[in-house]
Amino acid sequence: EKSEKILNNDINPFNEFVLNGELKNLNRSFQDEADDFNQFISLYKSLKANVSFPLQESHSILYPTEGRNRKRNKIIKILSDAQIPSLVTQNLENDISITDMDESIYLMKVKADEDFDEDKNRRILRNLFVHDRIDEVFNITQIIGLETIEAILVLGCEHIYIVEGYFYNGNGEICCNYEAPENQRDSVVKLLTDLTITNQKSSENNKEDLNFHKSKSWAVKDLVSVSKTKFLLRDVGFELFFKNGSSVLLTCIDCNKRNSIFNKISSYITSKLEDTNLDEALKLASRQKIKTIKSSNFGSSNTTENNGFNIVDSILSGSSDIASSDITAKWCSGQISNFQYLMLLNTIAGRTFNDMTQYPVFPFVLSDYESEKIDLSDPNVYRDLSKPMGAQSNMREQQFKERYDATKEMSANTPPFHYGTHYSSAMIVTSYLIRLRPFTESYLKLQGGKFDHPDRLFHSIPKLWKSASQDNTTDVRELIPEFYYLPEFLINSNNFQFGELQEGKTVQDVELPPWADGDPIKFVRIMRNALESDFVSEHLHEWIDLIFGYKQQGIEAIKATNVFHYLSYPGSIDIEKIRDSHERAVIVSIIHNFGQTPLQIFRKKHPVKNQEYSDGGNKSQLQKSGKSAKQLIFNPRINKWEGIRQNEYCYFENDLSTRIKKIGHNGLQINKVLCVEQFTNGGFISCIKILSREKFVVGFNTGNLKIYELSRDRYKYVTNAQRSMVK
Repeated sequence: EKSEKILNNDINPFNEFVLNGELKNLNRSFQDEADDFNQFISLYKSLKANVSFPLQESHSILYPTEGRNRKRNKIIKILSDAQIPSLVTQNLENDISITDMDESIYLMKVKADEDFDEDKNRRILRNLFVHDRIDEVFNITQIIGLETIEAILVLGCEHIYIVEGYFYNGNGEICCNYEAPENQRDSVVKLLTDLTITNQKSSENNKEDLNFHKSKSWAVKDLVSVSKTKFLLRDVGFELFFKNGSSVLLTCIDCNKRNSIFNKISSYITSKLEDTNLDEALKLASRQKIKTIKSSNFGSSNTTENNGFNIVDSILSGSSDIASSDITAKWCSGQISNFQYLMLLNTIAGRTFNDMTQYPVFPFVLSDYESEKIDLSDPNVYRDLSKPMGAQSNMREQQFKERYDATKEMSANTPPFHYGTHYSSAMIVTSYLIRLRPFTESYLKLQGGKFDHPDRLFHSIPKLWKSASQDNTTDVRELIPEFYYLPEFLINSNNFQFGELQEGKTVQDVELPPWADGDPIKFVRIMRNALESDFVSEHLHEWIDLIFGYKQQGIEAIKATNVFHYLSYPGSIDIEKIRDSHERAVIVSIIHNFGQTPLQIFRKKHPVKNQEYSDGGNKSQLQKSGKSAKQLIFNPRINKWEGIRQNEYCYFENDLSTRIKKIGHNGLQINKVLCVEQFTNGGFISCIKILSREKFVVGFNTGNLKIYELSRDRYKYVTNAQRSMVK
């Protein structure tokens, strides 16, 4: 009896304690192996895109970083076996042996104990860099084009992390987002995800995809700005901007949560944007407000007295008018170009490259796309910038006025409109950029995985203008910034098979106007010259009044034949207050697909540009210097070109703390320390360029480039999961 008592009271509990502890360690080991496996898959995919493989083709893709004036113009080649339009992408799982995959599935599904709960908090910690610590964790949704990705935002002391597929609950625990309570998730994002999900994947497959939990990170020191923005006409978004030109658009469940995160991240910023104009634009964008209007008020007599449309006074806030800002003053005095000014206005009005539904909008400026030659000094070659695309001819304008009267009589609860389609939408943007990835995939997502009929694709500039200005009453589209700086989007460099037109011609590159001589570069150059011409500079304020100004809404919009469907306007409806699930789904789909009108940022008529500076250039005299210059570089901080003198040392601007000198063929002297072996690359060093106080690039006569970073921390770019690999 005594032995049995000892066995039951002491030995068995101790045995169970040890067993449970070992089982927990075993499960953690399985989890770590599964995490490592998934990490290797992600690394493999990254390498696979940049390493040559037999039977694979390279594809041109637009790199998502922004350069000067927010332009995205870096085209890179990646290797991919994706088939367009079927989008049958070779999965990584097919590249790995069945044995490996069976083992990985086993590792992810093994549960040594029914009560074992996967330690997801530990999984998050493994994504952190060595020595970094978590400050706070938030639930967010990342917007990438048309994708909505639920994730958690981890604010560390040294880095900012986004880990996909997780949810952080109020108890301090992390779970997969599909396991989170429905009332704690963003219902609008979930609805949008359900609306756009493909039929090829079941919900179980979606859950398995989330096992990869992709993560991204940025150094806190590289964060230069954060700006509030909107998503789906809700004031719930914010955008992060980094030194290298990358940006991230995130949304929250509501405005209060967004403001809390915004204030927290703002305290992290220690650097500043070099572009002071963009910095001011982002600050102005954060001040823009949306005042929600009850949908029931649209049908009441007090809201329909101005021919059924009166939103403007209810939406505008005192902070939204930027006519007195430095940005407008600089444009009026010719200190910034027309292109730059339009990009800044788009930024202030909430337009961003990260959201296809709120892509920057630019005007058609030319109306002649048929002549052999074009004279930009002739006013007759330009469109009427004082009228929208639906009113470029009297007959066409009359048709839309009649439509307005007809819609006014159709429903007392719906405000009348001139146009049932919009001048800017996700479909318009993706159709313009259909030849350039990743926009090809975005277009196919909207089209159900197939290209539209070739005659309806964007294939001709002359036909595009005729359709939008004359022939088609469902087409009133404007342009996008790429028409004024990116010739690559007009070329079918990826050799997509778009089919044949009814006339028998195969759709390949975009057909250009005769005056472009078949050269996309010449076409874009002439378009840009037209945008900066005297005529456009004298009349651009009239187009701004239509898109961003006092003619955008209300009685002035009616007079200008410029009224769109009411669901395209910010503040027209509060999605959160719609209880009927079907009605809510329909409205979310309309807002997401139909198009969204920019925020109105001017209350009154826009100032006219000073005629002395109508060409958009700075006419200040060049300052003569008695010193010679090796080269000229543009300094965005002061918006001027500066000369760089010849010197045996390389410096970072005026900072002498980093000095690099070439020694011999393959040696460098870095801050008086001689380094030789590290810089042998099968050739001789031909040039050196310091990128920052810590980074520099070395060029070799073989054509290779290597970027180096000076750091005292050997674990600087090592995560906790990789630490054991560093010797």
